Amino acid sequence: MPVFRWRGVTCATLICYDAEFPETLRHVAAEGAQLVLVPTALGAQWLVVAQNLIPTRAFENGVYVAYANSAGTENGLAFLGASCIVAPDGTAAARAGAAAEILMADLDIGRVHAAHSRLPDLDDRRSLRLGGDQSDSIRRRTTRDCNV
Repeated sequence: MPVFRWRGVTCATLICYDAEFPETLRHVAAEGAQLVLVPTALGAQWLVVAQNLIPTRAFENGVYVAYANSAGTENGLAFLGASCIVAPDGTAAARAGAAAEILMADLDIGRVHAAHSRLPDLDDRRSLRLGGDQSDSIRRRTTRDCNV
């Protein structure tokens, strides 16, 4: 899943169901994605994905997620709509209803950097993947963050 640059923003694309797995979004975030584009065809019965899961993925990885879902009915299949652009803190920057809509939002990449400063796990993950021993650093941070 390569990342690419577009207008100064590092982007990645996940397709539909890929965004529902924590590992796929975490992977592209670790590769430097600031905006993850997700075209999808989510069925009308899956509101929880668009309303809860996608904002969670944005929050836990500190990235923008543009989730573009099909709307209406096609060949007997009802699609949810509910496309959204979610900010790195999990809040909706733009959200559609059940009908087809064009969404726009201003992306402040500084919010990605701010999110990453509150989410040291991306750096910790890189260190662990490279074989570095971060156990003391992780233990101190976990203890401090959990008020243990």
